[in-house]
Amino acid sequence: MGKKSSSFLYWFASIAVVIIILLYAVNVVLGPLNQDEGWYLLAGINTAQGMEPYKDFAYTQAPVLPYFYGVFSGLWAQAGVLGGRVFTAVLGVLGLFFVSVAAYCLAPKGRKGVAAIVAMSLLGLCPVYSYFTAIPKTYALAGLFVGAGVFSLVSRKRLSFEFAAAFFALATGVRLSLGIILAVVGFCLLVFCKRKELRFAWLRFGVAGAAMLALIFVPAILHSYDNFMFCQTYHVGRETPAFFYRLVLMGGFMSRILQAYFPMFALFIACALVVWFTAKRQHKVNEKCGLLKHVAEWVKTTAIEHLFVVIIALAFVATMLIHGTAPFPYDDYQTPGMPLLAVLASVLFAMAIRNVAWYRSITVAVFICIGLFALGSPMCMNWVLERQDRFWFIMQDEPQVLNLKRIGAELRERLPENALLFTQDAYLAVEAQRKVAPGLELGPFSMFEYGNGMTDDVARDRKVHTFTTLLELLESGKCPVAAISGYSFAITCPSTEATPLELVSQFYDVLELKYELVKEEPSFGQCFTTLKIYELKNEEK
Repeated sequence: MGKKSSSFLYWFASIAVVIIILLYAVNVVLGPLNQDEGWYLLAGINTAQGMEPYKDFAYTQAPVLPYFYGVFSGLWAQAGVLGGRVFTAVLGVLGLFFVSVAAYCLAPKGRKGVAAIVAMSLLGLCPVYSYFTAIPKTYALAGLFVGAGVFSLVSRKRLSFEFAAAFFALATGVRLSLGIILAVVGFCLLVFCKRKELRFAWLRFGVAGAAMLALIFVPAILHSYDNFMFCQTYHVGRETPAFFYRLVLMGGFMSRILQAYFPMFALFIACALVVWFTAKRQHKVNEKCGLLKHVAEWVKTTAIEHLFVVIIALAFVATMLIHGTAPFPYDDYQTPGMPLLAVLASVLFAMAIRNVAWYRSITVAVFICIGLFALGSPMCMNWVLERQDRFWFIMQDEPQVLNLKRIGAELRERLPENALLFTQDAYLAVEAQRKVAPGLELGPFSMFEYGNGMTDDVARDRKVHTFTTLLELLESGKCPVAAISGYSFAITCPSTEATPLELVSQFYDVLELKYELVKEEPSFGQCFTTLKIYELKNEEK
């Protein structure tokens, strides 16, 4: 690589890194609050305090995140949700690093640096990806493990397949759906095992993956099998929409994914076509030979990097199918799968411009297009808007996370150190540095309706609530303070329906009998509802 090329890459990478870090910082401070943030941070705090997921509190994901966040809780817990966001953003940036070096390893000589920078930019300059890997959910940690797994897979170093399997298993231990990557990669290594470079790779990969999965899941299963299975089947056990409605949801999932990551998909498709037609023009095809023979011959003769590209592509498609066919396919489910596409798009881009003298201009043009698209993202408006109605905008009085920090400080003053907080907004407990009432760790998703084997006793065993046990907790007076927002009772599990109004009315009757309203906070939380803070009446204390 010439001096001129090295200088170009250095300055290009420096600019990209600075902008990416600034975007993460903006999302940390201005990114909208998400209910899930409290659940995950509480899981980390509870684990750090010696509690076990499933056994001591309900947790509807695989067990790695609570322990990981718990180990590092000393770095972020005292700073509340903002501290959790900073820690999560660091994980998100580390994930970008692994994606970059994976693209570097796979790209052709002379264009490796370009591929690394483009891969990093496709993810890091996407406001949606930046946001979902800056807030405390499963995506940053899972994306970090996916990126590390891809890098290990393509690095072709000693124990590369073992490390790849371990990282993909860890990603599965964060989000169970990502186990599809482990399965697809293992299957592909078995199919391609006749290649000298991949001989016994499937066996090494499979043994290492199975060992790591056992380390992750066996303790949880042994310690609390019933609760573990209840939590892991929660999402699939939710009421399934009608067939037509489900198709609509799947279409919406694909549409939102394409909108959020349009530059990545566009670059991938364009460069894939260029590489395909270039290869077709360079290699004459024997028409008498069947397709399968062509494929077999290609597998035997092509560069090992090309096989890795195929494996990563199949893994990405598999993640899209898994997340898109969920009962309720939220588009953010696909976040930890996007590093796969970023590697693919950047490597194909490097292949497409391999012999182009003016590749620097093309790279800069791609970078500018990514940046311009980012500026038009609705996520940018969510930083400062409370809501909008066509041409009318209502601005936030203060960033949501800072509003939460102020309210959390007030709750901390109202609550003794070891007191319990009654709330279905778990991030309030995190910010107040107080324990949430047992069984409310999942916020609105903590309350279950009767039926399908759910009784009061079963709910207590599963560390959740029925409406009856919720009223019992409220009536007990064990919680000196109750903080109730408009997001409370938004759902009754496992259905997706809001809690019936007659039950909500009954709840407020008990609440007003035992507690007195001391403060109201408008425009609070994820949905900008009114937060009402109640204190136990003197005669009830």
